[in-house]
Amino acid sequence: MITKELFHYVDNSIHDVDWQDAIRIASAPLIKHKIVTNDFVDKLINETIRLGPYYILAPYIALGHISPDSSILQNSLSLTIFSKPIPFKDDTNHDVKFLFVLTSFDGNSHMEIMSNFASLISNELFRSNLHKVKNYQDWFILCSKHKE
Repeated sequence: MITKELFHYVDNSIHDVDWQDAIRIASAPLIKHKIVTNDFVDKLINETIRLGPYYILAPYIALGHISPDSSILQNSLSLTIFSKPIPFKDDTNHDVKFLFVLTSFDGNSHMEIMSNFASLISNELFRSNLHKVKNYQDWFILCSKHKE
C-alpha cells in the first residue's frame, strides 16, 4: 500500500513542528518522487486554513488531501509518523501523529487506494498497533497482519 519511499518517521521531540511544517514534511517524499508539484503543499495548507483540519479521521490520524488538480501528477498514499502529536487546532481533539497524504489526479482512479486505506484504518486493533510503528519494517509487518 505505502512504499518505503513514501514512508517517513520524524522525531519531533527535540524541535517543535507546527501543523504547516507537518504538511510540508509529509509532502516532501511526494514532491521528490514527482507525485505532486510544490503547489500541492501550498494548496493543502491554504485549504486547511480555509476549512480547518477537515481531514482528521480519528484521534491522532489524518488523511491530508485536496481536490484533484494540476498539482497532482499521480495517485498515491504516503505516511509520515511523528514521534509526538502535532496540534492542528487549539485543542487536543485535533492532534495528529499519523499524517497520511492522499493524492488523486482525477475523481475516480484513487478509489482502490481509499478502499484499502479504509479497511485498515477502520480496524481498531490496527489503529492501536499503529502507535508501535517506528520504521518501515514495523509498518510493513503491521499491514501484512491486517490484510483481508
